Amino acid sequence: MLSASTLLGDTDHALVKKSVVKVYSIQRGYSLTSPWKRLTSKTVSGSGVLIASDQVLTNYHVVAMSTDVSISLDGQSERLSGTVEATAPGIDLALIRLETAVADQVTPLEVASSTPKSGSKIQVFGYPKGGESISITEGVVSRREHVRYKYRTYGLRTQIDAPLNSGNSGGPMIADNKIVGIAFSGLSSSNDIGYAIACEEINEFLEDVKDGSYDGKPQLWLHSQTLASKDMRRWLNMPDGSTGIKFAAMPIPVDDYPLQFNDVITHIGSFDVNNLGKVNLDDNTQVSYVHAVEQSAEDGIVPAKILRDGKSMDVELPVFRDPHYLLDHQPDRPPTYFVYGPIVFGVATADFLSSFDALVARGGSSGRAASAVLSIMQQSENPYFTRRYDRVKDKDQELVVISKLISNRMTRDTRVALPAVVRSINGQKITSIREAAERINSLDEDLLVIEFEDNRGTTIVFDRDAIESSHQEIMEENAIFNSSSKNLSDVWDR
Repeated sequence: MLSASTLLGDTDHALVKKSVVKVYSIQRGYSLTSPWKRLTSKTVSGSGVLIASDQVLTNYHVVAMSTDVSISLDGQSERLSGTVEATAPGIDLALIRLETAVADQVTPLEVASSTPKSGSKIQVFGYPKGGESISITEGVVSRREHVRYKYRTYGLRTQIDAPLNSGNSGGPMIADNKIVGIAFSGLSSSNDIGYAIACEEINEFLEDVKDGSYDGKPQLWLHSQTLASKDMRRWLNMPDGSTGIKFAAMPIPVDDYPLQFNDVITHIGSFDVNNLGKVNLDDNTQVSYVHAVEQSAEDGIVPAKILRDGKSMDVELPVFRDPHYLLDHQPDRPPTYFVYGPIVFGVATADFLSSFDALVARGGSSGRAASAVLSIMQQSENPYFTRRYDRVKDKDQELVVISKLISNRMTRDTRVALPAVVRSINGQKITSIREAAERINSLDEDLLVIEFEDNRGTTIVFDRDAIESSHQEIMEENAIFNSSSKNLSDVWDR
Protein backbone atom coordinates (compact mmCIF):
# COMPACT_ATOMS: atom_id res chain seq x y z
CA MET A 1 0.00 0.00 0.00
CA LEU A 2 1.36 3.42 -0.95
CA SER A 3 0.81 6.80 0.64
CA ALA A 4 -1.26 9.25 -1.38
CA SER A 5 1.64 11.66 -1.75
CA THR A 6 3.95 9.16 -3.44
CA LEU A 7 5.01 9.74 -7.03
CA LEU A 8 5.47 6.35 -8.69
CA GLY A 9 6.64 6.07 -12.27
CA ASP A 10 4.79 8.59 -14.42
CA THR A 11 1.65 8.75 -12.26
CA ASP A 12 1.20 11.83 -10.08
CA HIS A 13 -0.80 10.50 -7.14
CA ALA A 14 -1.48 13.94 -5.69
CA LEU A 15 -3.08 14.95 -9.00
CA VAL A 16 -5.05 11.74 -9.50
CA LYS A 17 -6.44 11.40 -5.99
CA LYS A 18 -8.25 14.76 -6.30
CA SER A 19 -10.41 13.23 -9.04
CA VAL A 20 -11.15 9.96 -7.23
CA VAL A 21 -14.40 10.11 -5.26
CA LYS A 22 -16.34 7.99 -2.83
CA VAL A 23 -19.80 7.09 -4.14
CA TYR A 24 -22.81 6.54 -1.89
CA SER A 25 -26.11 5.11 -3.06
CA ILE A 26 -29.35 4.01 -1.44
CA GLN A 27 -30.55 0.97 -3.36
CA ARG A 28 -34.03 -0.47 -3.32
CA GLY A 29 -35.04 -3.22 -5.70
CA TYR A 30 -38.40 -4.86 -6.41
CA SER A 31 -39.95 -8.14 -5.33
CA LEU A 32 -40.09 -10.62 -8.22
CA THR A 33 -43.23 -12.34 -6.90
CA SER A 34 -45.05 -9.28 -5.49
CA PRO A 35 -43.94 -6.71 -8.09
CA TRP A 36 -45.78 -3.77 -6.53
CA LYS A 37 -43.48 -4.06 -3.51
CA ARG A 38 -40.08 -2.46 -3.19
CA LEU A 39 -37.53 -4.30 -1.08
CA THR A 40 -35.93 -2.91 2.05
CA SER A 41 -33.46 -0.18 1.15
CA LYS A 42 -29.74 -0.65 1.71
CA THR A 43 -26.88 1.84 1.67
CA VAL A 44 -23.96 0.96 -0.58
CA SER A 45 -20.61 2.69 -0.98
CA GLY A 46 -18.03 2.38 -3.72
CA SER A 47 -15.57 4.45 -5.66
CA GLY A 48 -15.66 6.58 -8.79
CA VAL A 49 -13.61 8.98 -10.86
CA LEU A 50 -14.34 12.40 -12.31
CA ILE A 51 -14.12 12.45 -16.11
CA ALA A 52 -15.69 15.93 -16.31
CA SER A 53 -16.29 18.62 -13.72
CA ASP A 54 -19.84 17.35 -13.21
CA GLN A 55 -19.58 13.74 -14.36
CA VAL A 56 -18.43 10.65 -12.43
CA LEU A 57 -17.66 7.24 -13.92
CA THR A 58 -18.30 4.22 -11.67
CA ASN A 59 -19.62 0.65 -11.68
CA TYR A 60 -23.26 -0.01 -12.45
CA HIS A 61 -23.61 -2.29 -9.43
CA VAL A 62 -22.60 0.59 -7.13
CA VAL A 63 -25.65 2.64 -8.20
CA ALA A 64 -28.08 -0.06 -9.41
CA MET A 65 -31.75 0.57 -8.56
CA SER A 66 -30.73 3.60 -6.51
CA THR A 67 -33.17 6.08 -5.01
CA ASP A 68 -30.41 8.49 -3.96
CA VAL A 69 -26.83 8.99 -5.17
CA SER A 70 -24.11 11.27 -3.79
CA ILE A 71 -20.31 11.56 -3.83
CA SER A 72 -17.59 13.02 -1.66
CA LEU A 73 -14.14 14.24 -2.65
CA ASP A 74 -10.98 13.11 -0.88
CA GLY A 75 -10.60 14.84 2.46
CA GLN A 76 -14.02 16.53 2.32
CA SER A 77 -17.00 15.58 4.46
CA GLU A 78 -19.60 17.42 2.39
CA ARG A 79 -21.46 15.26 -0.08
CA LEU A 80 -22.46 16.37 -3.57
CA SER A 81 -25.77 15.04 -4.87
CA GLY A 82 -26.13 13.53 -8.31
CA THR A 83 -28.35 11.45 -10.55
CA VAL A 84 -27.59 8.34 -12.56
CA GLU A 85 -27.34 9.59 -16.13
CA ALA A 86 -26.52 6.43 -18.08
CA THR A 87 -25.95 2.76 -17.33
CA ALA A 88 -24.57 -0.31 -19.07
CA PRO A 89 -25.54 -3.12 -16.67
CA GLY A 90 -23.96 -5.88 -18.75
CA ILE A 91 -20.52 -4.30 -18.80
CA ASP A 92 -21.01 -2.88 -15.26
CA LEU A 93 -20.51 0.82 -16.04
CA ALA A 94 -22.50 3.89 -15.03
CA LEU A 95 -22.31 7.67 -15.29
CA ILE A 96 -23.38 10.02 -12.51
CA ARG A 97 -24.28 13.63 -13.32
CA LEU A 98 -23.56 15.95 -10.39
CA GLU A 99 -26.03 18.69 -9.54
CA THR A 100 -23.10 21.02 -8.81
CA ALA A 101 -19.79 20.93 -10.67
CA VAL A 102 -16.66 20.41 -8.57
CA ALA A 103 -14.20 23.20 -7.78
CA ASP A 104 -11.75 24.42 -10.40
CA GLN A 105 -8.74 22.92 -8.60
CA VAL A 106 -9.93 19.39 -9.41
CA THR A 107 -8.69 18.09 -12.76
CA PRO A 108 -10.92 15.42 -14.35
CA LEU A 109 -8.99 12.47 -15.71
CA GLU A 110 -8.72 11.31 -19.31
CA VAL A 111 -9.53 7.77 -20.41
CA ALA A 112 -6.61 6.09 -22.21
CA SER A 113 -7.15 4.66 -25.69
CA SER A 114 -5.69 1.22 -24.95
CA THR A 115 -4.95 -1.01 -21.99
CA PRO A 116 -1.27 -1.38 -21.03
CA LYS A 117 0.31 -4.67 -22.08
CA SER A 118 0.88 -7.54 -19.69
CA GLY A 119 3.66 -6.75 -17.24
CA SER A 120 2.92 -3.03 -17.19
CA LYS A 121 2.71 -1.31 -13.81
CA ILE A 122 -0.61 0.21 -12.76
CA GLN A 123 -2.15 1.71 -9.64
CA VAL A 124 -5.70 1.26 -8.38
CA PHE A 125 -7.30 4.17 -6.49
CA GLY A 126 -10.40 3.82 -4.36
CA TYR A 127 -12.12 3.66 -1.01
CA PRO A 128 -12.10 0.02 0.14
CA LYS A 129 -13.79 -0.83 3.40
CA GLY A 130 -11.60 -0.63 6.46
CA GLY A 131 -10.88 3.09 6.40
CA GLU A 132 -12.14 6.49 5.32
CA SER A 133 -9.15 7.82 3.39
CA ILE A 134 -8.25 7.03 -0.19
CA SER A 135 -6.26 3.87 -0.84
CA ILE A 136 -3.67 3.44 -3.59
CA THR A 137 -2.51 -0.05 -4.48
CA GLU A 138 0.26 -0.85 -6.93
CA GLY A 139 0.10 -3.86 -9.21
CA VAL A 140 0.94 -5.27 -12.60
CA VAL A 141 -1.27 -6.15 -15.56
CA SER A 142 -1.29 -9.96 -15.50
CA ARG A 143 -3.63 -10.81 -18.35
CA ARG A 144 -6.08 -9.34 -20.85
CA GLU A 145 -9.08 -11.41 -21.87
CA HIS A 146 -12.38 -11.18 -23.72
CA VAL A 147 -14.87 -12.68 -21.29
CA ARG A 148 -18.52 -12.86 -20.35
CA TYR A 149 -19.44 -10.15 -17.86
CA LYS A 150 -23.13 -10.16 -16.86
CA TYR A 151 -26.47 -10.40 -18.61
CA ARG A 152 -24.99 -12.23 -21.63
CA THR A 153 -22.59 -9.36 -22.34
CA TYR A 154 -19.01 -9.92 -23.48
CA GLY A 155 -16.07 -7.54 -23.35
CA LEU A 156 -12.40 -6.99 -22.57
CA ARG A 157 -11.32 -7.55 -18.99
CA THR A 158 -7.96 -6.80 -17.40
CA GLN A 159 -6.58 -9.08 -14.69
CA ILE A 160 -4.17 -7.45 -12.25
CA ASP A 161 -2.14 -8.70 -9.29
CA ALA A 162 -3.34 -5.84 -7.07
CA PRO A 163 -5.81 -7.01 -4.40
CA LEU A 164 -9.26 -5.41 -4.62
CA ASN A 165 -11.61 -5.26 -1.66
CA SER A 166 -15.24 -4.29 -1.16
CA GLY A 167 -15.49 -0.55 -1.78
CA ASN A 168 -12.82 -0.52 -4.50
CA SER A 169 -15.56 -1.09 -7.08
CA GLY A 170 -15.76 1.83 -9.51
CA GLY A 171 -12.31 3.16 -8.70
CA PRO A 172 -9.90 3.92 -11.54
CA MET A 173 -6.94 1.84 -12.60
CA ILE A 174 -4.29 4.39 -13.54
CA ALA A 175 -1.17 4.48 -15.70
CA ASP A 176 0.56 7.71 -16.77
CA ASN A 177 -2.19 9.79 -15.10
CA LYS A 178 -4.83 8.25 -17.38
CA ILE A 179 -7.70 5.87 -16.68
CA VAL A 180 -6.79 2.48 -18.13
CA GLY A 181 -9.59 0.58 -16.41
CA ILE A 182 -12.32 0.63 -13.78
CA ALA A 183 -11.99 -1.82 -10.87
CA PHE A 184 -15.02 -4.05 -10.45
CA SER A 185 -14.12 -7.35 -8.83
CA GLY A 186 -11.63 -9.26 -6.74
CA LEU A 187 -11.19 -13.02 -6.67
CA SER A 188 -12.55 -14.10 -3.29
CA SER A 189 -10.28 -17.16 -3.12
CA SER A 190 -7.10 -15.13 -3.71
CA ASN A 191 -5.57 -12.09 -2.03
CA ASP A 192 -3.65 -10.88 -5.05
CA ILE A 193 -5.98 -11.12 -8.04
CA GLY A 194 -8.29 -8.33 -9.13
CA TYR A 195 -10.20 -7.41 -12.27
CA ALA A 196 -10.84 -4.16 -14.09
CA ILE A 197 -13.07 -3.18 -17.00
CA ALA A 198 -10.69 -2.33 -19.85
CA CYS A 199 -10.46 1.27 -21.07
CA GLU A 200 -11.51 0.12 -24.56
CA GLU A 201 -14.87 -0.85 -23.05
CA ILE A 202 -15.09 2.47 -21.21
CA ASN A 203 -14.51 4.46 -24.41
CA GLU A 204 -17.11 2.42 -26.26
CA PHE A 205 -19.62 3.06 -23.47
CA LEU A 206 -18.93 6.81 -23.37
CA GLU A 207 -19.29 7.08 -27.14
CA ASP A 208 -22.54 5.10 -27.08
CA VAL A 209 -24.22 7.30 -24.44
CA LYS A 210 -23.41 10.63 -26.10
CA ASP A 211 -26.95 10.67 -27.53
CA GLY A 212 -28.44 10.22 -24.06
CA SER A 213 -29.12 6.49 -24.14
CA TYR A 214 -27.16 3.25 -24.08
CA ASP A 215 -27.86 1.10 -27.14
CA GLY A 216 -25.61 -1.84 -26.29
CA LYS A 217 -22.68 -3.60 -27.90
CA PRO A 218 -22.83 -4.66 -31.58
CA GLN A 219 -23.53 -8.35 -32.12
CA LEU A 220 -23.61 -10.70 -35.11
CA TRP A 221 -26.13 -13.12 -33.52
CA LEU A 222 -24.85 -15.98 -35.69
CA HIS A 223 -24.03 -19.52 -34.59
CA SER A 224 -20.63 -20.74 -35.74
CA GLN A 225 -18.37 -23.79 -35.61
CA THR A 226 -14.61 -23.84 -35.10
CA LEU A 227 -12.42 -25.50 -37.71
CA ALA A 228 -9.54 -27.14 -35.85
CA SER A 229 -10.19 -30.34 -37.82
CA LYS A 230 -8.07 -30.48 -40.98
CA ASP A 231 -10.57 -32.93 -42.47
CA MET A 232 -13.36 -30.39 -41.96
CA ARG A 233 -11.25 -27.71 -43.64
CA ARG A 234 -10.58 -30.07 -46.55
CA TRP A 235 -14.30 -30.83 -46.89
CA LEU A 236 -15.01 -27.07 -47.05
CA ASN A 237 -12.44 -26.65 -49.87
CA MET A 238 -10.38 -24.21 -47.83
CA PRO A 239 -7.07 -23.29 -49.50
CA ASP A 240 -3.90 -24.31 -47.66
CA GLY A 241 -2.98 -21.78 -44.99
CA SER A 242 -6.45 -20.21 -44.78
CA THR A 243 -8.24 -20.08 -41.42
CA GLY A 244 -11.65 -19.16 -40.11
CA ILE A 245 -14.91 -20.35 -38.57
CA LYS A 246 -17.86 -22.01 -40.27
CA PHE A 247 -21.19 -20.21 -40.37
CA ALA A 248 -23.81 -22.59 -38.99
CA ALA A 249 -27.09 -20.71 -38.56
CA MET A 250 -28.92 -17.55 -37.57
CA PRO A 251 -31.11 -17.99 -34.49
CA ILE A 252 -33.87 -15.88 -36.08
CA PRO A 253 -34.43 -15.06 -39.77
CA VAL A 254 -32.87 -11.89 -41.18
CA ASP A 255 -34.02 -10.66 -44.60
CA ASP A 256 -31.37 -10.82 -47.36
CA TYR A 257 -28.74 -12.16 -45.01
CA PRO A 258 -25.44 -12.42 -46.94
CA LEU A 259 -24.11 -15.66 -45.41
CA GLN A 260 -25.00 -19.17 -46.53
CA PHE A 261 -24.70 -22.42 -44.62
CA ASN A 262 -21.06 -23.64 -44.58
CA ASP A 263 -19.58 -20.25 -45.54
CA VAL A 264 -16.25 -19.74 -43.77
CA ILE A 265 -15.60 -16.37 -42.11
CA THR A 266 -11.88 -15.69 -42.51
CA HIS A 267 -11.65 -11.98 -41.62
CA ILE A 268 -13.73 -9.51 -39.61
CA GLY A 269 -12.72 -5.95 -40.35
CA SER A 270 -8.92 -5.93 -40.31
CA PHE A 271 -8.73 -8.95 -37.99
CA ASP A 272 -7.72 -12.43 -39.18
CA VAL A 273 -9.96 -15.10 -37.65
CA ASN A 274 -8.14 -18.32 -36.76
CA ASN A 275 -9.57 -21.84 -36.72
CA LEU A 276 -10.50 -21.55 -33.05
CA GLY A 277 -12.51 -18.37 -33.56
CA LYS A 278 -9.80 -16.15 -32.09
CA VAL A 279 -8.27 -12.87 -33.26
CA ASN A 280 -5.09 -11.11 -32.18
CA LEU A 281 -5.49 -8.49 -29.47
CA ASP A 282 -1.75 -7.86 -29.54
CA ASP A 283 1.38 -9.85 -30.37
CA ASN A 284 0.95 -12.07 -27.32
CA THR A 285 -2.81 -12.22 -26.72
CA GLN A 286 -5.66 -13.82 -28.64
CA VAL A 287 -9.33 -13.25 -27.81
CA SER A 288 -12.74 -14.19 -29.21
CA TYR A 289 -13.68 -12.93 -32.67
CA VAL A 290 -16.54 -11.09 -30.94
CA HIS A 291 -13.95 -8.44 -30.05
CA ALA A 292 -13.28 -7.90 -33.77
CA VAL A 293 -17.00 -7.33 -34.33
CA GLU A 294 -17.12 -4.73 -31.55
CA GLN A 295 -14.07 -2.92 -32.91
CA SER A 296 -15.02 -3.05 -36.61
CA ALA A 297 -18.78 -2.38 -36.61
CA GLU A 298 -19.93 0.97 -37.99
CA ASP A 299 -23.33 2.24 -39.11
CA GLY A 300 -24.97 -1.12 -38.50
CA ILE A 301 -22.58 -3.28 -40.52
CA VAL A 302 -19.22 -4.97 -40.18
CA PRO A 303 -17.02 -5.76 -43.22
CA ALA A 304 -15.90 -9.37 -43.51
CA LYS A 305 -14.17 -11.79 -45.85
CA ILE A 306 -15.53 -15.28 -46.39
CA LEU A 307 -14.80 -18.45 -48.32
CA ARG A 308 -17.70 -19.96 -50.24
CA ASP A 309 -16.86 -23.26 -51.92
CA GLY A 310 -13.21 -22.29 -51.57
CA LYS A 311 -13.59 -18.89 -53.25
CA SER A 312 -12.88 -15.65 -51.38
CA MET A 313 -15.64 -13.01 -51.17
CA ASP A 314 -16.12 -9.65 -49.45
CA VAL A 315 -19.40 -9.24 -47.57
CA GLU A 316 -21.02 -6.74 -45.23
CA LEU A 317 -22.67 -8.39 -42.24
CA PRO A 318 -25.47 -6.63 -40.34
CA VAL A 319 -24.89 -6.13 -36.62
CA PHE A 320 -27.53 -5.73 -33.96
CA ARG A 321 -27.60 -3.83 -30.68
CA ASP A 322 -30.66 -5.55 -29.23
CA PRO A 323 -30.12 -9.28 -28.65
CA HIS A 324 -33.85 -10.03 -29.16
CA TYR A 325 -33.96 -12.57 -26.35
CA LEU A 326 -37.46 -13.67 -25.42
CA LEU A 327 -36.43 -13.65 -21.76
CA ASP A 328 -34.38 -10.52 -21.27
CA HIS A 329 -32.57 -9.19 -18.24
CA GLN A 330 -34.18 -6.04 -16.84
CA PRO A 331 -31.88 -5.13 -13.94
CA ASP A 332 -32.67 -1.41 -13.84
CA ARG A 333 -36.37 -1.44 -14.73
CA PRO A 334 -39.39 -1.92 -12.47
CA PRO A 335 -41.28 -5.16 -13.20
CA THR A 336 -44.26 -5.04 -15.55
CA TYR A 337 -47.45 -6.38 -13.96
CA PHE A 338 -51.18 -6.01 -13.44
CA VAL A 339 -53.45 -7.38 -10.73
CA TYR A 340 -56.95 -8.74 -11.34
CA GLY A 341 -58.55 -9.82 -8.10
CA PRO A 342 -56.29 -12.55 -6.69
CA ILE A 343 -54.38 -13.02 -9.96
CA VAL A 344 -51.01 -11.33 -10.51
CA PHE A 345 -49.98 -11.21 -14.17
CA GLY A 346 -46.39 -10.46 -15.15
CA VAL A 347 -43.77 -10.90 -17.85
CA ALA A 348 -41.18 -13.67 -17.85
CA THR A 349 -37.66 -12.29 -17.47
CA ALA A 350 -34.21 -13.82 -17.22
CA ASP A 351 -33.79 -12.14 -13.83
CA PHE A 352 -36.22 -14.56 -12.17
CA LEU A 353 -34.33 -17.64 -13.35
CA SER A 354 -30.98 -16.05 -12.49
CA SER A 355 -32.19 -15.44 -8.94
CA PHE A 356 -33.14 -19.12 -8.67
CA ASP A 357 -29.75 -20.16 -10.07
CA ALA A 358 -28.10 -18.08 -7.34
CA LEU A 359 -30.21 -19.74 -4.65
CA VAL A 360 -29.33 -23.21 -5.94
CA ALA A 361 -25.62 -22.33 -5.96
CA ARG A 362 -25.87 -21.00 -2.41
CA GLY A 363 -27.36 -24.29 -1.18
CA GLY A 364 -29.23 -24.83 2.07
CA SER A 365 -33.00 -25.00 2.41
CA SER A 366 -33.58 -22.06 0.04
CA GLY A 367 -31.38 -23.71 -2.57
CA ARG A 368 -33.27 -26.99 -2.30
CA ALA A 369 -36.61 -25.19 -2.63
CA ALA A 370 -35.41 -23.29 -5.71
CA SER A 371 -34.06 -26.50 -7.24
CA ALA A 372 -37.45 -28.16 -6.72
CA VAL A 373 -39.24 -25.31 -8.53
CA LEU A 374 -36.84 -25.49 -11.48
CA SER A 375 -37.27 -29.27 -11.61
CA ILE A 376 -41.06 -28.95 -11.80
CA MET A 377 -40.73 -26.33 -14.54
CA GLN A 378 -38.49 -28.67 -16.53
CA GLN A 379 -40.74 -31.71 -16.06
CA SER A 380 -43.84 -29.81 -17.15
CA GLU A 381 -42.00 -28.28 -20.14
CA ASN A 382 -42.80 -24.82 -18.85
CA PRO A 383 -41.63 -22.34 -21.54
CA TYR A 384 -40.24 -20.13 -18.80
CA PHE A 385 -37.58 -22.84 -18.46
CA THR A 386 -37.43 -24.44 -21.92
CA ARG A 387 -37.28 -21.14 -23.85
CA ARG A 388 -34.79 -19.46 -21.56
CA TYR A 389 -32.30 -18.73 -24.36
CA ASP A 390 -34.69 -18.27 -27.29
CA ARG A 391 -34.42 -15.25 -29.57
CA VAL A 392 -37.48 -13.83 -31.30
CA LYS A 393 -37.85 -11.65 -34.38
CA ASP A 394 -40.69 -9.61 -32.89
CA LYS A 395 -39.27 -7.65 -29.95
CA ASP A 396 -42.79 -7.10 -28.60
CA GLN A 397 -43.38 -10.83 -28.10
CA GLU A 398 -43.48 -11.81 -24.43
CA LEU A 399 -44.17 -14.78 -22.23
CA VAL A 400 -47.04 -13.67 -20.01
CA VAL A 401 -47.02 -15.39 -16.64
CA ILE A 402 -49.11 -15.66 -13.55
CA SER A 403 -46.46 -15.04 -10.94
CA LYS A 404 -48.73 -15.24 -7.92
CA LEU A 405 -52.21 -16.26 -6.83
CA ILE A 406 -53.08 -14.26 -3.73
CA SER A 407 -54.56 -16.56 -1.09
CA ASN A 408 -58.29 -16.10 -0.54
CA ARG A 409 -61.52 -18.09 -0.86
CA MET A 410 -61.39 -17.99 -4.68
CA THR A 411 -57.92 -19.51 -4.92
CA ARG A 412 -57.98 -22.04 -2.06
CA ASP A 413 -59.04 -24.90 -4.36
CA THR A 414 -56.88 -23.84 -7.32
CA ARG A 415 -53.75 -25.87 -8.03
CA VAL A 416 -51.16 -24.59 -10.48
CA ALA A 417 -47.36 -24.61 -10.36
CA LEU A 418 -46.15 -21.01 -10.42
CA PRO A 419 -44.83 -19.17 -12.31
CA ALA A 420 -47.10 -20.45 -15.06
CA VAL A 421 -46.98 -19.21 -18.67
CA VAL A 422 -50.36 -18.14 -20.08
CA ARG A 423 -51.29 -19.70 -23.43
CA SER A 424 -54.77 -18.21 -23.80
CA ILE A 425 -57.49 -16.24 -22.05
CA ASN A 426 -61.00 -17.39 -22.92
CA GLY A 427 -59.73 -18.98 -26.11
CA GLN A 428 -57.60 -16.09 -27.39
CA LYS A 429 -53.87 -16.74 -27.67
CA ILE A 430 -51.80 -14.29 -25.62
CA THR A 431 -48.41 -13.01 -26.83
CA SER A 432 -47.94 -9.91 -24.63
CA ILE A 433 -49.05 -8.66 -21.24
CA ARG A 434 -50.73 -5.65 -22.82
CA GLU A 435 -52.77 -8.05 -24.95
CA ALA A 436 -53.72 -9.99 -21.80
CA ALA A 437 -55.00 -6.85 -20.08
CA GLU A 438 -56.96 -5.79 -23.16
CA ARG A 439 -58.47 -9.27 -23.50
CA ILE A 440 -59.73 -9.28 -19.91
CA ASN A 441 -61.15 -5.78 -20.33
CA SER A 442 -63.13 -6.94 -23.36
CA LEU A 443 -64.65 -10.07 -21.79
CA ASP A 444 -68.41 -10.40 -21.47
CA GLU A 445 -68.45 -14.08 -20.41
CA ASP A 446 -69.36 -15.10 -16.86
CA LEU A 447 -66.18 -17.13 -16.39
CA LEU A 448 -62.51 -16.26 -16.75
CA VAL A 449 -60.71 -19.23 -18.34
CA ILE A 450 -56.91 -19.24 -18.40
CA GLU A 451 -55.03 -22.03 -20.17
CA PHE A 452 -51.31 -22.53 -19.63
CA GLU A 453 -48.35 -23.51 -21.79
CA ASP A 454 -47.22 -26.86 -20.36
CA ASN A 455 -47.44 -30.57 -21.11
CA ARG A 456 -50.23 -31.13 -18.59
CA GLY A 457 -53.04 -29.13 -20.14
CA THR A 458 -53.35 -27.02 -17.00
CA THR A 459 -56.38 -24.70 -16.88
CA ILE A 460 -57.80 -22.48 -14.15
CA VAL A 461 -61.30 -20.97 -14.08
CA PHE A 462 -62.75 -18.16 -11.96
CA ASP A 463 -66.16 -16.53 -11.70
CA ARG A 464 -65.72 -13.01 -13.06
CA ASP A 465 -68.39 -11.45 -10.85
CA ALA A 466 -66.57 -12.83 -7.80
CA ILE A 467 -63.29 -11.36 -9.03
CA GLU A 468 -64.82 -7.96 -9.76
CA SER A 469 -66.60 -7.75 -6.39
CA SER A 470 -63.50 -8.74 -4.39
CA HIS A 471 -60.86 -6.86 -6.39
CA GLN A 472 -60.74 -3.69 -4.28
CA GLU A 473 -60.80 -5.61 -1.00
CA ILE A 474 -57.87 -7.78 -2.15
CA MET A 475 -55.94 -4.68 -3.16
CA GLU A 476 -56.44 -3.07 0.25
CA GLU A 477 -55.71 -6.22 2.28
CA ASN A 478 -52.42 -6.74 0.45
CA ALA A 479 -51.33 -3.08 0.43
CA ILE A 480 -51.42 -2.94 -3.36
CA PHE A 481 -51.68 0.77 -4.13
CA ASN A 482 -51.44 0.44 -7.92
CA SER A 483 -53.19 -2.33 -9.82
CA SER A 484 -50.59 -2.15 -12.59
CA SER A 485 -47.10 -0.94 -13.39
CA LYS A 486 -46.86 2.55 -14.88
CA ASN A 487 -46.28 1.23 -18.40
CA LEU A 488 -49.70 -0.48 -18.33
CA SER A 489 -51.72 2.26 -16.63
CA ASP A 490 -53.28 3.29 -19.95
CA VAL A 491 -54.88 -0.16 -20.38
CA TRP A 492 -55.30 -1.27 -16.77
CA ASP A 493 -56.50 1.08 -14.03
CA ARG A 494 -58.73 -0.51 -11.41
